[in-house]
Amino acid sequence: MRYNRAAFAPPALGTYGNAGFFSVQGIGTWTLDMAVSRQFSLGQDRLEVRLEAFNLPNAVRAVDPQANVASVNFGRITEVQLPRIMQFALKYVF
Repeated sequence: MRYNRAAFAPPALGTYGNAGFFSVQGIGTWTLDMAVSRQFSLGQDRLEVRLEAFNLPNAVRAVDPQANVASVNFGRITEVQLPRIMQFALKYVF
């Protein structure tokens, strides 16, 4: 999707423009984060194992288009959100 640059103009210095907040919608996005944990009893002690995954399906999720009218990339999507990130934790409670 690309916006028409001629439909937008920067406001005069020291003033606000007449476009309201959130008047241009960005890309719809979704995410699936998941965490799994398990506790093991070791007598009076305890061992906890935890696995967390962010963006589990590793889907490409675009960020909003460039909103700076003066930029050459105005209206273009030039970035994506982070890829899948997984972390593992092991906690020993005594």
